[in-house]
Amino acid sequence: DGGRSPLAANGGRVARHRLTASCAPQRPPGPHTCPAERRMASANVAHHVRLREVARFEPGGHQVRFDPEGGRVVLVKHREFEAVPLAGAGLSGRQICTNDGPVLDVRFSPVQPWVAIQRSDLELEIRDARTGFAARHAVRRGARPRSGRILGFHWPGTSACDLVIVTTWGVEFLAVQAQPLACRVVKRLALGVSWYLYAHAARLVLLATGARDNVLHGVQVQPTQLARVPKFVVELPDDLDAGLPAPSQPGAFRAPSPRRSLRRADVSVHCAYGQIFVAHADNPTQSVILFQIFQDVVVRRHRLRAPAARAAVSSVDSVLVVHSADARVAMLFDLQINARDPVTAPLPVGPPARLAAARAQFEPYGPGWAFEAPAFVVDADGGMVGVLELDLEALAASSINRPWLVRFL
Repeated sequence: DGGRSPLAANGGRVARHRLTASCAPQRPPGPHTCPAERRMASANVAHHVRLREVARFEPGGHQVRFDPEGGRVVLVKHREFEAVPLAGAGLSGRQICTNDGPVLDVRFSPVQPWVAIQRSDLELEIRDARTGFAARHAVRRGARPRSGRILGFHWPGTSACDLVIVTTWGVEFLAVQAQPLACRVVKRLALGVSWYLYAHAARLVLLATGARDNVLHGVQVQPTQLARVPKFVVELPDDLDAGLPAPSQPGAFRAPSPRRSLRRADVSVHCAYGQIFVAHADNPTQSVILFQIFQDVVVRRHRLRAPAARAAVSSVDSVLVVHSADARVAMLFDLQINARDPVTAPLPVGPPARLAAARAQFEPYGPGWAFEAPAFVVDADGGMVGVLELDLEALAASSINRPWLVRFL
């Protein structure tokens, strides 16, 4: 990788090695403690990651739309919506909008008083929250207009592009002007898209294409321009039975199963030490594959061990948190210390302070939990949004390797 420059989270170039003298490794990274030692050290520690509550809402009777870049969780019900601000986002109280037409989704601009409201499969309304003025934008239809629809939209908030709209026909990048309120298309990218991801910290749009949805294209909305990311392929087994033992009876025949497609829930985008990684939860192998995005190529970089199947990935302060819904535990990986083994034993996520103080029952990895990058948890069933945080005191108490602890902290 000597001549490659990593694609930075801020859209520019970053140095290949960003360690300072105080935290530079003195020896090649490797396993620091064996599994038995980690279990012994963590025997009296309940968690290494805690969930901090940032919003509460009444569950049921509405659809939950999470808007992290706008700092809100939006509750949509037919022709109205309620926007609940996240704690720490610096926003005022709840906003309620009613009787202005059908509402499918809502996104708030993080830098302007604009709100994008999806009114139909093909149309958005851009509204100025201060004046109430609105402008409409209908996406351009593709070659098969009857089967197309808007998949989602986001506000990058840069001078290159104000609003990104992803459809099954591709992507539209829009600029919005305030007076009079209007929008114009800056660029269109024609591409058959099955699903997509948007990572606001990196201003990266990741598009899933191909017969198995495993050919990924990317566009980064940089401060002054749009930059294409080299496409790459996430390898998948040939069929759903890959890795299963052969039939026990000689001559027995196992009917072929359909070929598996790449699921949106198994892919996430994370920034660690100023560099961008795409994480693929490869559940059949109980591992997480990390692809690092460079400006001219995407490289398969690391394979992280998951505690069990049904893995999900979060990132907190450049530390990757690999969750398992089946085992109901999480493991921490620091790529600058050890890119192969976790730096902690697997433990559950700790409860929010409100529940811990009241000694209320807390069920981590409940059926309503959904992980939103980089470190959010949306519990639609429990009516709660939380953000994951490292519990440094618990980490210090459970570590028996002091040199590692100094480097980690």
